[in-house]
Amino acid sequence: MLEYSPKESWRPVEANPLLIPISIIKKEGGEEILYSTWIYRHGKGKFVRVYDSPYVNVDYVLSLPEKLSTLGIGIRIRNYRKLNEFKMILPNFKIGVFLGKNNVGKTSILEAIAMLDPNNVNKVREFRGRISNQLAETKLYLNGEYYTVEFSDTLASRIKDAKVLLIYPRDNITAINVDPSILHKVTDLMNRFDPNIFYVYLSAGNEIRVLFNDKTDVSINELGYGYKSLLNFILSYVVYQPKIILIDDLESFTLHPELLKRFYDFLLKLGVDLILITTQSSDVYAYLAEKRSDNVRFVLINDGKYEVLTSEEY
Repeated sequence: MLEYSPKESWRPVEANPLLIPISIIKKEGGEEILYSTWIYRHGKGKFVRVYDSPYVNVDYVLSLPEKLSTLGIGIRIRNYRKLNEFKMILPNFKIGVFLGKNNVGKTSILEAIAMLDPNNVNKVREFRGRISNQLAETKLYLNGEYYTVEFSDTLASRIKDAKVLLIYPRDNITAINVDPSILHKVTDLMNRFDPNIFYVYLSAGNEIRVLFNDKTDVSINELGYGYKSLLNFILSYVVYQPKIILIDDLESFTLHPELLKRFYDFLLKLGVDLILITTQSSDVYAYLAEKRSDNVRFVLINDGKYEVLTSEEY
């Protein structure tokens, strides 16, 4: 992202979650990663080590303050499904909507990022049947933080975990472990979508139920799928408190248009660092484009290439 061309490294240091690497080397065998040039955040400033060569490009060094101030979101994925050497350098935004034809890798991008959180390993495996039969790698730069993971069906080695919530189409709500005490907050959030909801609670049989103002009391399994998807999402968010949210195939939520618009408002106000959505539905991206928000970008993906558009451009 900083357009640095590394030379033979001098005095590399051990990988550390507090450092953002610009270039790396690997010891013999490739198991241990060392950082040869790196960024260290300290207070409001940043310390950069780029002297890994006797031939220092002075113009490059002097350009670093500007480069660092404009650094946005960086995603790099290697050897995961169709993403052999995939890199995205994106501006800062809160919600990114991935658009593209079938089988261009939209879901794979979300899954590769999800692997930064160990809680998603089994989820990806169950949805896909397997993770990867070769060693894959994901790197993410977000809000000044650097995350990386190497993973396969039998391995997952991370430098700094990210709290990532991955939502697949038709996720099963019964898989969530719910503490009854958090259902007060779930009720408050659901009220934003339907003020007729009086209380969301856990029955004696450990079943999630919804009590409405008219005293109607129903199991979550008796709700329409749109409500069920919404409740599943809110429960997952409140239970896990993620920094990154990944929603695959948002149209599978089957939300009514008015509910979908309110859901967008809800997402824009969430206290998270990044939300990435994949979709094929014109309704899903058209309503979000109407927001004309600087916090929203549309990413068009095709054959390993991508284009980033604002709401107005889209």
